Amino acid sequence: MTSATEDLKKKFNPTNPKWAVDAINFPPDKAKLYGHPMAEDGWVHSHNALRMEIKDFKGALDKIEINSIKLGSKDLKEWELDAIKKWWTAHKEHVTSHHETEDEIFNPYFRTRIKYPEKLETDHAGLVEIINEIDEDVSNRKLPISRNELVSTLRRIWNRYEKFMLPHLLEEEEVSKNRYISILIEIFSNPYHIFICPTLHI
Repeated sequence: MTSATEDLKKKFNPTNPKWAVDAINFPPDKAKLYGHPMAEDGWVHSHNALRMEIKDFKGALDKIEINSIKLGSKDLKEWELDAIKKWWTAHKEHVTSHHETEDEIFNPYFRTRIKYPEKLETDHAGLVEIINEIDEDVSNRKLPISRNELVSTLRRIWNRYEKFMLPHLLEEEEVSKNRYISILIEIFSNPYHIFICPTLHI
């Protein structure tokens, strides 16, 4: 039994004019202008950066738990809490700016040329809820803090975040790569980024 994504890959043809908003003035015939494969598209690279950060934070939680046993220290040290707060602030800014760039700049412009799915944006609302939950937990943390309690609470929320975020990124890539990024390549001139803003950072 094949998945919906696999079926889409088999059936989808990005050059079909039905995916274009205005196939007459903006025909799907520009793939040859692109000098890189879709797998090397900046959208995919930006997702890989988010994946790395999600993985790294899980590793940091594991390290805190190990140190609790290895160092015989039950409570979190001040520098550790400070590092967690600073790291989270940077990650939150990264993922928030990524989604805002998609929602406020990329997607509205994409819709002028292609038929873009609403779901890929509505997913962002669910992610914002989890991000706010993590932010509230991390921001309100004060010493003394039990290592085990911190790891247990943050790991529980982080696992929810990971289980929501990673499939979302994959869906954007598998659906968007095979449908929307490929359509962008077909309908927009090379590269489509310069038509929106030369300083985008997604």
